[in-house]
Amino acid sequence: MKKLPITTPPALAEALLLPSQYQYFSICYLYGKASWSCGDCSSTFSYFHLYRPIVEHLAVAIHLEDAFLGDDETPPTHQLLFDRSGSLLLGGDREVKDFLVSHCPQPSSPKLSQEEVEKLINQEINELENLDLESGVRMGMFELFVPPSDALCIHSVAIVRHLDNFITPELIEQYIQKARSGDLKAVLALESFRTRLESPSD
Repeated sequence: MKKLPITTPPALAEALLLPSQYQYFSICYLYGKASWSCGDCSSTFSYFHLYRPIVEHLAVAIHLEDAFLGDDETPPTHQLLFDRSGSLLLGGDREVKDFLVSHCPQPSSPKLSQEEVEKLINQEINELENLDLESGVRMGMFELFVPPSDALCIHSVAIVRHLDNFITPELIEQYIQKARSGDLKAVLALESFRTRLESPSD
């Protein structure tokens, strides 16, 4: 795995509604949805307000040129791996999955009784039936129909601001050189960044 010169945005784990006991988690695009995984649990999340602001950010995108995080038709060959304590890494899909499984918290009970299994299943069904709208929006379930919550927007801004700390003159120069050599993605990234700079600050 390759360690990137970026740290995990502190607001990201909360924005993804991650269970607190997991130190490591990954993101990719799988089966038409932005998805996170902790190894033995996973979920979808907001594509427009969390996934895109991360993977298309200048500080991150330049490290993804030879990686594929997935699209609507093809599963990912790579994933971004986050450590809550700070590190951000890029690894192969299988490599990241194996790492996450090996770092899952050990269950307190090695085996559940049939009664306990049924109780957990019923609890999961009950939680899904009573899923509140805000949680659904955070999971990216209704993005095309429901505007994001204020909390999701606040997290999104905090994540982008954290990543902005890693934009340096040297990084901009790398993008300029790529744009001059005809790299369309670099041109679009610089144009998007220029638009952000010219927009009124919030």
